Amino acid sequence: MKTRITVLCDNIVGLKSPLLGEHGLSMLIEREGESYLFDTGQGQTLFHNAISLGKDLRKVNKIFLSHGHYDHTGGLEKILTLKGEREVFVHPHAFIPRFASGKDNKVRNIGMRCSRSKLEEMGGRIHLTDSFKEVAKGIYLTGEIPRTNAFEKGDKNLRIKMNGKLVQDDCRDDQSLVIESPKGLIILLGCAHSGLINTLTHVQREMGRRKIFSIMGGTHLDSCDEVQLKETLQCLQNTPLEKLGVSHCTGLRALHYFWNSLQEKVFVAHTGVALEI
Repeated sequence: MKTRITVLCDNIVGLKSPLLGEHGLSMLIEREGESYLFDTGQGQTLFHNAISLGKDLRKVNKIFLSHGHYDHTGGLEKILTLKGEREVFVHPHAFIPRFASGKDNKVRNIGMRCSRSKLEEMGGRIHLTDSFKEVAKGIYLTGEIPRTNAFEKGDKNLRIKMNGKLVQDDCRDDQSLVIESPKGLIILLGCAHSGLINTLTHVQREMGRRKIFSIMGGTHLDSCDEVQLKETLQCLQNTPLEKLGVSHCTGLRALHYFWNSLQEKVFVAHTGVALEI
């Protein structure tokens, strides 16, 4: 069973590349004649990059969303305009208004730009997923990920409104995609707001601690403290893993840690990079 995963949107592009970068993430999964999309980026570069890479987004029939932030869901409307009905798998909390506070204490809206009703009007067949579920043959969404360790505390700058007040958003809608392959499991991360190690623990619990071949995507370690970074690295060193493709919200500091310790296992999963098994 041949599987090809291509990064269509990421913050980084290669030198002298015709592709464009944006703060966002989207990956195309091609498998047994089917095409699936994991996240849609902001929507500014998705079509340009897909065309440049020779990928026909009209063939995508299922879209999996990691969480409800604009940089992962912004291209959803454009995808839905391409072709009739498409199945969209998303956690129910993804539609809740989300905010982020910066160093200047200003609060900005980082939630989805389109309501559920609007997406349904455009042909999106919404499937709400909050638990581990097979969403295509050999492909699983993790659903809501339990927070089981003490060092992954979440991003304190993310906000959600409760009882009229902005409080820390624990990103309950954060979920990852798991793909079976002959070499082991492939785990695709949106931002891993639940924590990279919490995500791995959850996947191993649900899949019976099967071998993990590769992890790709955003790890949201760019704003974490040293304790979380070191604990994460130690756990990864103890996890049999052949490839770690970091991107989007991982940050240069975390990339440096990974590269020094895991060496040839690590690669930058920037726009245009493909993993084929």
